[in-house]
Amino acid sequence: MDQIAALHWVQQNIALFGGDPTNITLMGHGSGAACINFLMISPTVMPGLFHRAILLSGSALSSWAIVDDPVYYSLKLAKHMNCSIPEDLSRDHEVIVDCLRDASIEELLSIDISPPNFLTAFGPSVDGVVIKTDFAKDFLTMYSTGDFPSFGPLNNMNYNLNMHKKRSDSGRRLFQNKYDLIFGVVTSETLWKFSAHDVQNGIEPDKRDRMLRFV
Repeated sequence: MDQIAALHWVQQNIALFGGDPTNITLMGHGSGAACINFLMISPTVMPGLFHRAILLSGSALSSWAIVDDPVYYSLKLAKHMNCSIPEDLSRDHEVIVDCLRDASIEELLSIDISPPNFLTAFGPSVDGVVIKTDFAKDFLTMYSTGDFPSFGPLNNMNYNLNMHKKRSDSGRRLFQNKYDLIFGVVTSETLWKFSAHDVQNGIEPDKRDRMLRFV
């Protein structure tokens, strides 16, 4: 929602800087690309808030795009910062938020949260507002079965392919907006995760299998 607020600011002010509010392009790499992709398919985003997107090495369909358990990592960070942990998180979570807001950037970045390889500790999560719960259901179904439903996320991104906007079985229009898109990947994604030995000689099957369990 902070990104949506920033886009509203751009719409209201970019003309004062010589920009065109009717021709806004977003570009992101990795998790940034996933964030933009979520905005593209979110029913919360107003039409015309942005118009084009450049996604580099990431999308909403990346295995690491969504944080499965954001509360777990938030609590882990809060404990490292010696924040008070309320008994009722759903009611008193602002106690943790206020504590973390008082911390400096340097303090927060110095803490090693250590998420599993190829996954994300902090990033987009299913909030029911920007990323709807039905997206998560379709997302998980798509990956577990390999079946891309006609009303699922992939077929509703409307990537300027002259596709008709699709409807779900209930007739609800899921994604309102269409965008021009450039999508790019490279042949050696996440190469930095591998040691020089692995890059030179490859990886053994057991190591490969351990890695794939986290993807």
